[in-house]
Amino acid sequence: MNYFEALQQVKSTFLDGSEKSLVINQIVEHFKEGPLRILDMGIGDGRYVGKIVTELSRADMTATVTGIDPLPASERVVHKFFPAFKVEPRRFEDYETNEIFDLVIATHSLYYVDARQVLACVEKMVKLTRKGGLTIFVLWSEQCVLYKLYKLYKERCALNGGNGFITTEKTLNYLKSIKGIKVNLRYFYGRIVLSHWKSWPGVLENACLIFSRDFELHTVDKVRKEHTKSLRNAVDQFGDIEQRVNGVIFVHR
Repeated sequence: MNYFEALQQVKSTFLDGSEKSLVINQIVEHFKEGPLRILDMGIGDGRYVGKIVTELSRADMTATVTGIDPLPASERVVHKFFPAFKVEPRRFEDYETNEIFDLVIATHSLYYVDARQVLACVEKMVKLTRKGGLTIFVLWSEQCVLYKLYKLYKERCALNGGNGFITTEKTLNYLKSIKGIKVNLRYFYGRIVLSHWKSWPGVLENACLIFSRDFELHTVDKVRKEHTKSLRNAVDQFGDIEQRVNGVIFVHR
């Protein structure tokens, strides 16, 4: 099972949908005409931004997409489903361009930025957005059980890179230091069936992979068992169904 298949299995334990409708509605309301230039930081398999493009087309707006993602499989998977999308196979910290975009979005991807460069990346996303454009950050809130699980798991495991401790609330504080922008925050409330994490084969292993993006977890038996045990200990501290809380930050320039 690859990263994207692991992600879909973990998402199958989510109830009540996602914040995607909040994001799409705001984009359609904000932009009255196209074409739009979209930059997706952490494009993954392209499905999230692909849904945005589909909804824009229903509003008679076209869009071009540039995606940034360091995962080797991302470019191949995105081009399989969305051949018109451009993918830059690199970390956002290393991405350089003279282009500016109408819409810049980071959906649950700031977690994987080097902890020392999170603020710089937040500023970079805003600067890559044209005047009158929109920058969108989607992250878990400090109220979210996934964030609480990550904290317990991270304290017990040595993970590669990343900064899973970044949250909606911390990003909002970063944005307060940037002049000339207007910030709106919306929360999405959903649920997660943690009993499936406890009982379904492979879910804990795949959640470990999603948290860390460490592919050793699927190939080294000793490492996989150690991380799975750590995450199970964390999951056992919560009920069978817990609350997910995602924050959506809209930045207007």
